[in-house]
Amino acid sequence: MLDQKAAERAGITGVLFTATASTVGAAQVTVDYGSFTSAVGGGWSTRLGLVSLPSCVLTAPEKAECRKTTPLPSANSLKNRTVKADVAALPAGSAARACVMS
Repeated sequence: MLDQKAAERAGITGVLFTATASTVGAAQVTVDYGSFTSAVGGGWSTRLGLVSLPSCVLTAPEKAECRKTTPLPSANSLKNRTVKADVAALPAGSAARACVMS
């Protein structure tokens, strides 16, 4: 997970993080939000879902094309305080897909 300053630069109210896999391909991303369930207030955690952003949001967040979000079909478990989503193609190695929980 990246710090809040990175999320703010990207125009995100939420948690900005990157995801990679050991091999290229489909994967399931799961985020445990138990430690910050009430961080924003107003029942924020009940509305959480995952979105994907271009990786350039990490290096050029001022560009509109780098802040274009793509919703990922997400499942939010209030009981377990987790959000998970299946990702069709996750990069391997040092390449990263930027994701947001918001």
